[in-house]
Amino acid sequence: PLWTNLYTMAGGAYGYGIAVDTNGNVFTTGPASDGTNTYYATIKYSNAGVPLWTNLYTTAGGAQPVAIAVDTNGQPSVTGQAYDASDNEYYATVKYSNGGVPLWTNLYTMAGGAEANAIALDDSGNVFVTGAAIDASDNEYCATIEYSSAGAPSWTNIYAGAGGSAIGNAIAVDNNGQPFVAGQSYDASENADYATLEYSTAGTPLWTNLYTMAGGAEAYAITVDTNGNVLVTGDATNASDNDYYATIKYSSAGTPLWTNLYTMAGGAEAYAIAADSNGNVLVTGDASDASNNDYYATVKYSSAGLPLWTNLYTMAGGAYVYAIAVDDAGQTFVTGYAVDASGDAYYATIEYPNVSVPLPAFLDIRWLNNQAVLSWTNMGFSLQSAPEVTAGYTNVPGATSPYTNGVTIGEQYFRLIQ
Repeated sequence: PLWTNLYTMAGGAYGYGIAVDTNGNVFTTGPASDGTNTYYATIKYSNAGVPLWTNLYTTAGGAQPVAIAVDTNGQPSVTGQAYDASDNEYYATVKYSNGGVPLWTNLYTMAGGAEANAIALDDSGNVFVTGAAIDASDNEYCATIEYSSAGAPSWTNIYAGAGGSAIGNAIAVDNNGQPFVAGQSYDASENADYATLEYSTAGTPLWTNLYTMAGGAEAYAITVDTNGNVLVTGDATNASDNDYYATIKYSSAGTPLWTNLYTMAGGAEAYAIAADSNGNVLVTGDASDASNNDYYATVKYSSAGLPLWTNLYTMAGGAYVYAIAVDDAGQTFVTGYAVDASGDAYYATIEYPNVSVPLPAFLDIRWLNNQAVLSWTNMGFSLQSAPEVTAGYTNVPGATSPYTNGVTIGEQYFRLIQ
């Protein structure tokens, strides 16, 4: 531990978001209460942990931030929800200078209220916010807004989903400044689908992709890798009410590239996702065993969607993970809280090294037109053959899965080797 810093107010304070600028300064935000009203409490620390400034924001009915992001100039933007004196709810987005001076504040709502869930910035400092907005008929929409770096609303896009209801839970921006939103869309029977959307820089919807299982699916996290591919994860439920991490990779054009499911005997829900510089995908969330003990469950996939490793962590009273990050060396960090046998809760932060442990490889052989077609799932292995099981095996040149063996007579033996 290099430093620890505490902040509170008379009614308490809770940290909900964190960001780091290019100089290593740390920005945190969360709700803080003076005992009467609730505030956005946003703090900047130097990379040595020295508090540089604290800024409070509230409205007549109180305010609660949910997320923070910082631009290349070290200027943080915060979003969440704020309430007026009549308890009407708004997206409230605030931008500060790197010296802590409020530069602009923007409110957005609909007749039934609005609640921001996520924020992202592009390289030009434009601010993107998404969440849920409700009209006078109590219909809920995914409302995504872009503000210029100066705070001018550039565009607002409302997505209603197939059944007239949708929520934005997460947002990410690619290197071209195009935002991607993930959340859920509901059909007329209120069944939920993952909804993943891309918008142009002008706010035009470019593509929408839905994914579900028999029991529904809700997307909670999204990221974009260095090649512009879009990665989404969350919670998908089958017909037997079993929950899975459902992680999907889309191309930048919205083409589904792969989907991978992970669960344990008691189910699993993914809450956070990250991609490293090689396009490997890291997912974390909560998973339960057959006795309903809760674990951090962190899974690493290759860029092709192959599971590389899975790691579980818990304490006697369970563990609940909320966030993940990957550094430039590919090392993975997860955090949340863990509970001991006495019911005391702890921050539990774990670092995993950058390793890629391949799964065992299984060779499948099928017959097609009197020829053997061999396939295998782990591309880290090569195919070898021999005329007898005890003879010397040699590599099959250029063999990739699926491989059709042209020999139609006699015996031939195959194996995989790493």
